Amino acid sequence: MKIKQRCTAQQFMTRHLQQHEQGEEYAPLIHQPILILGAGGLGCELLKDAAASGFTNIHVIDLDVIDLTNLNRQFLFTTSDIGRSKAEVAAKRIRQSFPHVKIEPHFCRMEELDEAFYTQFLLVIGGLDSVDARSWMNRTLLNLYRGGKVDFPVPFIDGGTEGFRGNARVIIPDSTPCFDCLGYLFPPQTKFPMCTIANTPRLPEHCIEFASQILFPREFDRPVDGDNGDDIRWVYNSASSRADKFGIQGVTFHLTLGVVKNVIPALATTNAIIAAVCTVEALKLVSGVGATLNNYVFYSGESFNHTVEPFAVNSACETCQQRMEAVTLPADITIAQWVTLMDVKGLAVTSLTVNDRPIWFSSGMVACDTSMALQSVVGAAVMDVTTAGKESVRLVPRFEAAV
Repeated sequence: MKIKQRCTAQQFMTRHLQQHEQGEEYAPLIHQPILILGAGGLGCELLKDAAASGFTNIHVIDLDVIDLTNLNRQFLFTTSDIGRSKAEVAAKRIRQSFPHVKIEPHFCRMEELDEAFYTQFLLVIGGLDSVDARSWMNRTLLNLYRGGKVDFPVPFIDGGTEGFRGNARVIIPDSTPCFDCLGYLFPPQTKFPMCTIANTPRLPEHCIEFASQILFPREFDRPVDGDNGDDIRWVYNSASSRADKFGIQGVTFHLTLGVVKNVIPALATTNAIIAAVCTVEALKLVSGVGATLNNYVFYSGESFNHTVEPFAVNSACETCQQRMEAVTLPADITIAQWVTLMDVKGLAVTSLTVNDRPIWFSSGMVACDTSMALQSVVGAAVMDVTTAGKESVRLVPRFEAAV
């Protein structure tokens, strides 16, 4: 698929201005809805920066509740908020400081909101700590544009922090590399060999892993709940005893929490810097003043340096470089009829998934009532198809109106 030329801030603004007829009332872009993902350490900074920079219509999504360990850097929360929704409390605090800002919290998973919800936003700013969640949003915004659900691409300004390091990027569907194009930038999570943690521990992390993966399930017949303070304290105490036995120093409560939850220590300063970068990029997009980031910035607080990398589209990216086709289908076509129709058209389908959910496999591996109407299963979502020739194809369905 041919990728369009990179969209500058001026082009982004001009496209939206052209959408409005002469004489039609036009709300400045900065007053149109934007979405912020996450209300944690980075998310709190993003909410504050966006409101202080003039954005007046903000939505925020976060599925987490406030924990005591959040309070050293998530400044919108206090001890009285522990156990409450991050999104709801953050929205309340922003309203108190910026009464003119309309802010709508969503205490849920991103995947629980339908496509129509995401079509309303001018841009999306991410403050997420999950690679999978960021990849999901990347695919969603790409599918909205390619599927014709939005007239213009919705930019995804993605920020991330890890201790003293942080990064930000501007992703514009079909104009820049997508999030998944640069998946190789995320190293695999570190795993310790079981023989090492069981027999020859050398690091405090080995003791914590042994306590959480071996001792805790043996004692309680269930896995550790990383959000349960009693569980973490039990693991900490057990890991400390094991560390003493092997003469290992460095087991702390915070390290225990980090190992159990796979948490990288977060620094408020790094969060503030990356949030500022993301907000400036959002302001460039809505004002047309200055070119947007091209297209990835990496910040290191250890050396007080930053670098900007103009990454190219990854031609092997399975998200934005897959073959994509629009297909018009009868409103009442069944799954079985659709498979036959595709075969007649020269597309021998062997599997169908929608939003990473398996729908049908030719091998019968997934039980499916093929007499069901395809539209009732797929809706308006993009259909991910594999063929007998092992080709991956993305189909954008257009169901004809029922007669």
